[in-house]
Amino acid sequence: MTQGERQNGPFDTALLKRRRAKGLRGPDFLMRHAAEELGLRLADLAHEGIIAACPRVLLSAPGWLRDDLSRLLPDATIWRLDWLAPAGGHVVADHPALPFADETFDVLLALFDPAFVNDLPGAFMQWRRVLRPGGRLLLVLPGGETLNELRAAFALAEREAGHDPGWRVAPFLDVQKLAQLAGLAGFAQVVTDVERLRVRHADALSLMEELRACGWSNPLTERPRTPMTRTLLARAAALYELRFADADGRLPSTFELLYLTAGRSPASK
Repeated sequence: MTQGERQNGPFDTALLKRRRAKGLRGPDFLMRHAAEELGLRLADLAHEGIIAACPRVLLSAPGWLRDDLSRLLPDATIWRLDWLAPAGGHVVADHPALPFADETFDVLLALFDPAFVNDLPGAFMQWRRVLRPGGRLLLVLPGGETLNELRAAFALAEREAGHDPGWRVAPFLDVQKLAQLAGLAGFAQVVTDVERLRVRHADALSLMEELRACGWSNPLTERPRTPMTRTLLARAAALYELRFADADGRLPSTFELLYLTAGRSPASK
């Protein structure tokens, strides 16, 4: 990928690809929790007869979720899409440029990956295009309140150091914007809801190390170019602990999950 391609959007896709090549996708505990919830919603749709008896499913998620879906929908045919991986027995493509014919799938399910797509409106249009009339889109993405404590601590530390606060933690969508994008793309029966999880760590540096190890350190193209010095890191950690520590000294962090279910109208063209 060229430098020009890398800069075409808020997220540094070249960096994300390097992380994906190492098997990094995000916090495992968070992905598995979200995947379990998606599975429950999909099971409800199947029980109500909304999903076809032998559905064709497009899945954008880790491989272990494909195994879970195979047990949930034993008669389904599942294609797994990985828009960042170099190879490995699945379709490699970006969401705004899906290599499938119109009306190919009954279900499209995506776990977290669309949060890092540079052209999310284009992705919604593609999802609608490849779904059959009556098909269902199920998404879960991190929401805008995710890691708000860490974001605030870094902003304060940057100001104290005399820097303009930059995006040390990537921003995410809010639920209203997510629903709006689905509606603008022509989806019907759009249902969204929000779940907030509170996770605690021994200290701020433990949280930062966990995020780095799972590939969730800053992926923005316009991430700050001022160096992350030990002094700045230590001050951000100290401010986090000062402002947000619980009474027992452990540090909470917020993870917000946005769920969306939407349908392609049977009458859509």
